[in-house]
Parts: sequence; structure tokens; C-alpha cells
Amino acid sequence: MIVAGADVSLTGLALAFIDTKSRRIRWSLHSSASIPRVPSPGGGRKGRSKDRGVTPVWLRARRIDTLAQQALLNMPRDLHAAAIEAPSYMSKSVSTHERSGVWWQIGIALEQRAHGNLVEISPRQRAQYATGDGGADKESVVAHSLAQYPQLDSRDDNVVDAVVLAAMVARHLGEPIEEFDPAPGNLEALRFVLWPDHLKGTP
Repeated sequence: MIVAGADVSLTGLALAFIDTKSRRIRWSLHSSASIPRVPSPGGGRKGRSKDRGVTPVWLRARRIDTLAQQALLNMPRDLHAAAIEAPSYMSKSVSTHERSGVWWQIGIALEQRAHGNLVEISPRQRAQYATGDGGADKESVVAHSLAQYPQLDSRDDNVVDAVVLAAMVARHLGEPIEEFDPAPGNLEALRFVLWPDHLKGTP
């Protein structure tokens, strides 16, 4: 079966696809350049001398759609199941709104191509599965993952995150691809994922 993982951002949108039979990993990484600002309407009026400008909505919409469409070109038409990393709901970054647009386009495509078998996995759950520590930094996740998945040919943390998400789905379905069995503490992360009732998995 083919399972997928997605780590969505504007500067490092990573998709990973795992064939659980052959353990083959395929991935793609996409980014989008920042949008130039233009002077704010009325920016020259009194009190607006330090105007930083604005990013036009038509350019933001084009950026979101272009990035999502590039990623979708590499997505198989038929998936057994997929996972997408949950967004950072507490983030106050100005790019959060735009990232949400890409997140939903990718999420909807995964849900459709996986026939409803889409799950959301938090960054802590992903880190715990990879390292046993939900608070592990990106370097630790990469190091542990390269040992677990020798067929993975990228050290990019976005790609590694997407692979771990897909691997979590594979293990839940009873077709793990790890080089060696993760410790019980790592596997505990699977218990906190909201899996669809119709997606049969391991106890």
C-alpha cells in the first residue's frame, strides 16, 4: 500500500510517500519566494511616514495556489492513508494566514486521494515517535530518522518530518518500515492520534 505524510509550510512544503511492501520512500520539497510589499494606501499621510507597506491579496492568493499546485503534481492519485502535521495554532507569525491556505489545499487533496483516511498528527507526537521525546528538536528527529530509515536520502528536516508522519501511518496499519522496532515510549505517540474508525490499525 502507499501511505503519505505532509509537512506544510510556505518555505519548505514536504511530501513523503512510502510503499509499505518495498519500503521505498519517495519525497518532494517545495518552496515559495516571499511577496514584495507595496506602499500602503494613504501611506504618505501624517502619521504614516514609517509605513512598511502591504502585500497585495492577489499576490498572496497566487503564491498559495502556485505552491499547492506544484506539490500536488507529485502526489499519487490513489493513497491508502495519509497524515498531515497539525498547524501551530499558537503561532502569531504574519505568514500564518497564508500557510493555512496552503495547509487546507494539501489536506483536502490528501483526504480525497486517501478516500477519507486522513489523520492530523501534532509536532510533539511526531517527535515522540521518532525519538521517544515529544520535545526533541529537529536535529534529534533527523538523526534518529536517518538511523531508522536508511533508504531515506535527505537530511532536510521538512522531508524527514513528512517521512516520520507517513511511517506512523504505516505502523498503525500493521506494515511498519522501521529498521528496528521503536521503544514503547516512541510507540505511545500513536495512541494520541485521532484515527478514523474505519482505518483499521494495530492495538
